[in-house]
Amino acid sequence: MSTRPVVRARILALAVGLAAGGVLSVPTAPAQAGVFDSPQLRTQVSFNAGGPGVCTGSPPGPAMVGPVPFAADGVPVTSTGTFSRTYTNNGDAGDITKLDSTMTSTVAVTGTPTSLTGIKFHSTSHSSVASTRGTAQQCGASVTTISFAQFTFDLAAPRAVVMHASGGGIVQVQFSRTVPSGPAEAVSLTLAGSGSGEGDAVKILSPGTWTASLAEQSQIAAPKPATPTTSISGDVSAEVSFTDPGVATGPATGDGNKFLKTADARTCAGSALTATWRAKAGTGQRRTVKKAVFLVNGIKAATVRKPKKGKVTTLTGLTAGKPVDLEVRITLAAKGAGTVTVERSYLIC
Repeated sequence: MSTRPVVRARILALAVGLAAGGVLSVPTAPAQAGVFDSPQLRTQVSFNAGGPGVCTGSPPGPAMVGPVPFAADGVPVTSTGTFSRTYTNNGDAGDITKLDSTMTSTVAVTGTPTSLTGIKFHSTSHSSVASTRGTAQQCGASVTTISFAQFTFDLAAPRAVVMHASGGGIVQVQFSRTVPSGPAEAVSLTLAGSGSGEGDAVKILSPGTWTASLAEQSQIAAPKPATPTTSISGDVSAEVSFTDPGVATGPATGDGNKFLKTADARTCAGSALTATWRAKAGTGQRRTVKKAVFLVNGIKAATVRKPKKGKVTTLTGLTAGKPVDLEVRITLAAKGAGTVTVERSYLIC
């Protein structure tokens, strides 16, 4: 049985330290916001000189581009920030470090203000540092650039949020509930790495007001003997879809599908899943199916013998917080007909 691409979480660990103002500290929207409120796309930068030398920076330029507003209409909006600063060592006028960073991000939200269906976020970045003293520099200068799309929205009923992130760099998708105030709820997916990678997660968002944030971060510091890197690039994407909990991730597959119709969704309230035998299963003495074994996530859940047309098979006791991979192995009654299968996957409840 094939592995489902979206419901098995493959969240990659955050591989680098995040500076203040980075991905994990994106400012949140007002707690009183609701429906679809305060949508904004921003790109901002922070520079720092950590020494050991005492250094003076050139006059700072704009620290932020935006906010750029957007709507839940599928129309993409873009923010581009280009930032630069130079630090000179007060005790060595020849010790100069120049930092440059550029980041361009685009976001599009689909659906309606009261019923979101998806979010797409894409961001590219390039940061570089040049020090006249090379790894012997004493300013310890660094630059952190972050671009983030953020908004608040209301949910009247539980929704499943399917998150996917890919690319090379640091990208984070995060949802945090602001109303009601307790108990606190937050879900996130973070991808961090210099090479190309991807991660997936599926979570259930409960009713209330939520803040959504999608962000890329880029960070580079002046070279040192142990870390001589002088430039980094990022190209990351994040995609989010909203759907009902427990729905099938796609149509049923397998040559046994003509005998058995699997439900389009799990019954979350009853922790159950049903399947109905089609006309080709036959009736009376003309039954075409000898036996069917139902497996949930690879474990046998039920065995049905000689099912007939219209019979409903119900699997109960499904775990709410886990996805379901259903496989049905159908042994045909005709001599030598062998076994056929049906496969289908479902989101968590």
